[in-house]
Amino acid sequence: MSNNALHSLLAVEGDLKAVSAKVKNEAILTFHKKDDHFEGFIKIYEAFDEEASNTNNKDEKNVVTTVSSKILYIKDAISEGLRAQLSKEETNSSGNAKSKLMVNGTDFGTLSATSLLALEKEMVLIRKVYSVIPTLDPAKEWEPDKMAEEDMFKTSPHKTFRTSKIEDFKTIVQPTKEHPAQIAKMVKDVTVGHYLTTYKSGKISPLMKSKMLKRIDDIILAVKQARSKANQAEVVETNIGSDLIDYINKDLI
Repeated sequence: MSNNALHSLLAVEGDLKAVSAKVKNEAILTFHKKDDHFEGFIKIYEAFDEEASNTNNKDEKNVVTTVSSKILYIKDAISEGLRAQLSKEETNSSGNAKSKLMVNGTDFGTLSATSLLALEKEMVLIRKVYSVIPTLDPAKEWEPDKMAEEDMFKTSPHKTFRTSKIEDFKTIVQPTKEHPAQIAKMVKDVTVGHYLTTYKSGKISPLMKSKMLKRIDDIILAVKQARSKANQAEVVETNIGSDLIDYINKDLI
């Protein structure tokens, strides 16, 4: 018996769809609730006073993951879930209610109306994942990080200054033969060094996100149009329902 038999597919369809749903929910949670996983920085302090150079230090937070790696991670599970579901629908379809799926000139083949309905529902769920993808902070100027192993962005070093309170003494009244000088203690803020902070991010630009959502919307619209066309197929009439009832009732009623 062929390993590609329908019963083999049905045996794993539920598990594949469950894994697909799980990774989509995990991705939504990560994108929506774990924003800090996609952010990092390198912060270096440089003291102005050479004698204080031993206080120079470096603070760093690594990016845990990137949007690109997360999308690639869930791709296989979603693809396998779709493959199992649509393969079952195509196997079970009558072969009459079908239509070609065209998305902006790209031919994705001919699918049955039941497959198109299942695909439309799945694309709506996939859109929920993409809709919560975190995007780069527009207040910062980002550029691709060519030194990173994954798709990441970075900023140019951002300089901020560090101050320290220094005590100073100022003569308010000069001394005389009769009275000592009047001296006041003053505290002032003195710039003692600066921080150079390079921000890193595994997010994507708002433009990239909007383009992906537009593609998903185009797919959903094309699927709806194809399903509408498929449902224009001539109805295959069958009277099996009446025949079965007659069989049950025969010679008894």
